[in-house]
Amino acid sequence: MNDVEVQSICDYLEECLFEPSINWPPEQFAERSYSRWAVSEILDRVRSNPEVPIVSTVEVFMAEMTYFAHISPETSAREMFTNAADTAADILSMIS
Repeated sequence: MNDVEVQSICDYLEECLFEPSINWPPEQFAERSYSRWAVSEILDRVRSNPEVPIVSTVEVFMAEMTYFAHISPETSAREMFTNAADTAADILSMIS
């Protein structure tokens, strides 16, 4: 596992995706929450599989989220998965 890349992802979470405020508009609150969830899920996967390159882990997560967004019949789920895929793309551009 590359500790520098993991730290970069953690810094991104804290600096760019700080916790939303309860008084934010519901759409913004949800979007930020989805992004934070995506980063947490990526970090969990990276830590669970340290032998797999981080870039590969993020790429697989992004592909899964894109797939889930396409097959989901519910708008709210599509938005969540699309947001997660976008967050993964942001992380990829940051660590690649």
